[in-house]
Amino acid sequence: MKVKKYPFTFSAMTTACECQLFTESLDKAQSIALEIKHNTLRLEKKYNFFDAQSLLSAQINNRQFNQVDLDAETLQVLTQVKLLEKLTDHYFDITVGTIKHCDQFEKLHDIELCRADLRGYMGPDSWWLAEGKLCFANDFCKLDLGGVIKELAVDQAISICKKQQLSSALINFGGDLYALGRKPDGQKFNVAIKNPQNPQQMFAIIDLEDQAMTTSAHYERSRQVEKKQVSHLICSQENNHATHIISASVISDSVLTSGILSTALMFCKPLALNDKSSFILIDNDLQVSQG
Repeated sequence: MKVKKYPFTFSAMTTACECQLFTESLDKAQSIALEIKHNTLRLEKKYNFFDAQSLLSAQINNRQFNQVDLDAETLQVLTQVKLLEKLTDHYFDITVGTIKHCDQFEKLHDIELCRADLRGYMGPDSWWLAEGKLCFANDFCKLDLGGVIKELAVDQAISICKKQQLSSALINFGGDLYALGRKPDGQKFNVAIKNPQNPQQMFAIIDLEDQAMTTSAHYERSRQVEKKQVSHLICSQENNHATHIISASVISDSVLTSGILSTALMFCKPLALNDKSSFILIDNDLQVSQG
């Protein structure tokens, strides 16, 4: 039977999720797509920062004690995050959840004062893992996995595809994507990087095969406060080495890795990446640097 492309879409984690599955059977494609959707919604429910009933909120951020027992999946996720945070010199920091509520204020002075008051309760030394437990150094530290779970969901979607012996697929959750194999015609998958000054335009086309790519940019989900754009991307460190960078894309072997590195590159100097990873940075003048 001839391999065909079967596209499926659904919404999760406030974004459009697209699965392009290449297989001989519509029934098989539908089954895989449904499994991916159910798993993605499961992750959203489990780690939703804003849902008081989620595991992240009820057991971790609103904890009674500063030692929290973890299930195997959460322990694995946080172990990966801890390792990747070190690779970014901690410019990617999930303890930004501690100051996330500060952005609710309507004045820049109030936002900055709120953040300044809480910075001492966050950072790499404010949480650690020990004997299967999540430990905190204080009562105020909160974790935000917003830059982790959507990326993890794509990686798990690819695992589902592989488990079902699918050799060709493109999974794209709001620009966090993974290209599995090649298209049936033997061509690599073509994915676009948007023009950060005009997101309706394509800036570059990248060819991918068994690779992940994510792009972090300030144009995504920012709001204006007193004539200043406040980005959804929050840096936990006060020094900002790369304010001229307005878009950072990372290609690697996992979406979680790409997502964490691309977020960090919006704030820090270019990182020393391994042989499986590369970056594309775009500055205010639309000049490109790669590494």
